Amino acid sequence: MNRVDNIGTMNTPPENPGGDDPQAIAKALAKPIEAIWKAFDRGRAGADEFFAADDRRMMDPHLWAHLARYEAVLSLKEEPKSESYDWAFPHHSGIKLIAEPYRVLVCKAAGDDPQSPGRNRSRKEFFQQLSMTLFGGPRTANLVLWWRVRKGALELALCKPKGLWRFRESAKLEWQVPIEYDPLAGLTFRTPPDEELTVRLEREEGFEDEVSG
Repeated sequence: MNRVDNIGTMNTPPENPGGDDPQAIAKALAKPIEAIWKAFDRGRAGADEFFAADDRRMMDPHLWAHLARYEAVLSLKEEPKSESYDWAFPHHSGIKLIAEPYRVLVCKAAGDDPQSPGRNRSRKEFFQQLSMTLFGGPRTANLVLWWRVRKGALELALCKPKGLWRFRESAKLEWQVPIEYDPLAGLTFRTPPDEELTVRLEREEGFEDEVSG
């Protein structure tokens, strides 16, 4: 059964935001996720305008994606300060949402999943859910919010990685919540149908060893 939850723009985080309910986690992060959606909506428009402004500029999908992300960063930097979350902007127009106990890395999708962590050590630790808990620090949950534009429509999904995978391999995710946005209805968080979850589990059975990517 495909379950749909429509929510407004303001939600009170659950008492135990580190719980296992993906929908509750997504709802707790609704306000910054909406800001990210709007930022990338402006970003993709800015990237389109860049290539449309000069006939010599042949479409380059990698440059387009970077321009969209760059414009999204500029938009998020203009967001009003919040007491419940903050932004970090690593080099190369990176975006990270910090809303304790969640750390959310924003990245472009690779197909229907987030990109693999590659060889980057910090990303590999992030995807493996390594945190300061090992050293007596606070428990955190590392999440990934991926974005893409498909058939002219902006799409986002919030997911929780649980390991490493190589390029073109199936992503190792504990869960994934597709996200839709409507200016009037607000955000919609969807639970993937049971068939999709079954396919994901079947794919993961073939990749038991952790890989460095």
